[in-house]
Amino acid sequence: MKEYQVVIIGGGPGGYETAIRLAQYGITCAVVESQRLGGVCLNCGCIPTKALVKSAELYREMKEADQYGLPVVDVPVDYARVLERKDKIVEQLVGGIEFLFKKRSIEVIKARATAVTPLDGKWKVSLDSGEEISGDRVILATGSVPKSLPNITIDEVDVLSSTGILAMDKLPKSLAVIGGGVIGCEFASIMNSFGVEVHIIEFLPRIVALEDDEMCRRLAPALKKQGIKVNTKVGLQTIKKTDAGLELGLSNDSTLVVEKVLMAVGRAPNLDIEFPAGAPE
Repeated sequence: MKEYQVVIIGGGPGGYETAIRLAQYGITCAVVESQRLGGVCLNCGCIPTKALVKSAELYREMKEADQYGLPVVDVPVDYARVLERKDKIVEQLVGGIEFLFKKRSIEVIKARATAVTPLDGKWKVSLDSGEEISGDRVILATGSVPKSLPNITIDEVDVLSSTGILAMDKLPKSLAVIGGGVIGCEFASIMNSFGVEVHIIEFLPRIVALEDDEMCRRLAPALKKQGIKVNTKVGLQTIKKTDAGLELGLSNDSTLVVEKVLMAVGRAPNLDIEFPAGAPE
């Protein structure tokens, strides 16, 4: 069993930055990560969405060029190239982290941690590969995963998470965004800018309910002016696949038919690891 001073579970911002700082102090550590370094933020969160935001903003400005005395040219969205640019940005930044790890001799273990148990004053980390490693300390940096609603399954085909919509290879004609928080409003604006018919379904009385009230009062009218249909005080109850598309049953007894659904109802801690009594320090 290979031993380290510190085992870090998760290679996102919390995990990789901690590993780099520990290595700078001469502490031997390993990062357990089943996917690419960078976590949600870099691979399927903040960074790729901002790349899409920039493309969407430029496309909207092109369509509004007449306001600046320039001719408007009807140019279709080449969404494949938009995704290619987004992926290139992500690859470059992931490569930067990998370079720093190599420079600092930080080991990356491509596996998923399944259990953490005490072992002779240390901590044993069991991996889904069947291997086991140990550390004097274990740091949990496992991040979060998208949430859904009861009886609604995210299949990443018709019903998407914020991760799945970033992997979508073509634009749908219509999209229902379930949840009017920051993630939902951002994707609603992006998709609307690319010409997708967008409906926001928010159970609470206002969108971005956790943000400042003044922001909400300004944002809702701005989204509506863009052409986004904002529905508040309405919840999603059912989704039924029909020949016409996905039929959404709403709490106000109405229905809505769209091509795709984005579940943006928040995130939950990613703690799918077995622990004994007495968690690791």
